[in-house]
Amino acid sequence: MTGLALLAIRNLQHNKVRSAVLIFVLTIVTSIPVLANLVISQAERDLMARAQTTPLVYGAQGSPIDLVLGSTYFSGQSTTDVKMADYLNLIDLSSFALAPMRRAGTIRGLPFVGVDYEYFTERGLRPSEGFLPLRVGDVVLGHAVAQKTGLTIGDELRTDATQAFDLAGSYPVTLRVSGILPRTNSPDDGVVFADLQSAWIAEGIGHGHQELTTSSDPNLLLKPQNSALVANSSLATYTDLTQADSDAFHNHGADSDLPLSAVLVFPRSPKSEALLKGRVAEQQETRQLVDVENVIQDLLTRVFQMKSILQNVVASMAIATIAALFLVVVLSVRMRRREFEIANQIGAPKRIAVFLVAMELTMLLSAALGLTLAISGAVYIFDIDALSRILVER
Repeated sequence: MTGLALLAIRNLQHNKVRSAVLIFVLTIVTSIPVLANLVISQAERDLMARAQTTPLVYGAQGSPIDLVLGSTYFSGQSTTDVKMADYLNLIDLSSFALAPMRRAGTIRGLPFVGVDYEYFTERGLRPSEGFLPLRVGDVVLGHAVAQKTGLTIGDELRTDATQAFDLAGSYPVTLRVSGILPRTNSPDDGVVFADLQSAWIAEGIGHGHQELTTSSDPNLLLKPQNSALVANSSLATYTDLTQADSDAFHNHGADSDLPLSAVLVFPRSPKSEALLKGRVAEQQETRQLVDVENVIQDLLTRVFQMKSILQNVVASMAIATIAALFLVVVLSVRMRRREFEIANQIGAPKRIAVFLVAMELTMLLSAALGLTLAISGAVYIFDIDALSRILVER
C-alpha cells in the first residue's frame, strides 16, 4: 500500500459520517438505473414469453389491454363478460383449441379462476402433486400459492367475501385442494384454478340445495305442485362444496347465458386464425379477437417510455450529486489547506492535494459500485421475478 493510499484511507476513516453519506448517495445514483434495467428487462421477457404462448383472446368489446391482462396475466380490472353461447358458437375442433375461463374473485387475496381441461392441456400444466379438478369443489394451486399459503392436498379453503354488506350477494364457499402445479415462472404460479361450475357457484350464479325427497324435516316443504315438491326459504343452500353431491347443483338461467371472462384461442394454423378473425369481425360492435403479442408490444412501448422518464430523473439526480460532490471537495480542500502546506514543506509533491482528493474519490466510488453490484446480485438471485410481476400488475 502506497503512502498516498494510506493517507486517503486514514482521512476517510477520520471523517466517517461524511464518507458514509457520500457512499450512500453514490450508491443510490448508480443503483437506480441498474435495478431499473434489470426489472424492466425481466418484465419484458415475462410478458413476451406469456404472449407467445397465448396467440389470441376472444372477449367483449372494450380495452384490448384490459382483456389481455385480465385473461392472460390475471391482473387488472375485470372486463365485460361474454356468454357461454359465444364460446359454443366458436367451437371448431379441427381449426383451433378453445379454453374458456372465468375470473371468479379471489381466495386469500389471490386470483380464483375457473377453466376447463383444455386450458391445462394447451399450457402443458400437469400437477406435481395430486390431480386436476375432477368434480365441483376441487381446486388446483399454482406453485407460488402453495408456497405462500402452506396448503397441501386435501386441505380446505374458502373464497373471499367480495362485499361484506351485500345481503343479496353470494356466500363464501368452501373448496378442497386436489392438486398443486409445478413452478412455471408464469402468472399461473399465483392462481387458484377450479372448473367453471365451481367458479359460477362461488359467484352465486349456481348453487345446490339439500335433497327434499330424502329430508325428514316436514317444515321444508311449502306445497306440492303438479307432482313436484316446492320448498320454502328455509331450505339449506350448500356453501361447503367439499361435502356436496355434484348432482345437487344447478345454475340460474339457461346454460347458454352463463358468463365467461374470456376465451383463449389456440389456432391450429395461420389459415384457421385468419378465418376466425373474419368471423369475429362481423361481431366487432360487441366482440373482439385480440392478438396478444401485438397488445403486449404496445404495452412494452409504454414501459419503455416510463424507462426513458426514469433515465431522465436519474440523470438529473446524477448532475445534482456531482454538483454536491464538487462542493464537498472544494470545502474539504479549503479546510485541509494547512495540512497540504505542511506536506509540501516536508517534501511532498506540490500536487499532493489533487492526488489525495482523487484517490479518496476513487475509493468512495469503488465502494459505491461494489454495493451496487451486491444489491443487484441479491435482487437477481432473490426474486427478480416478483419485482417484474409487480411492475406488470401496476
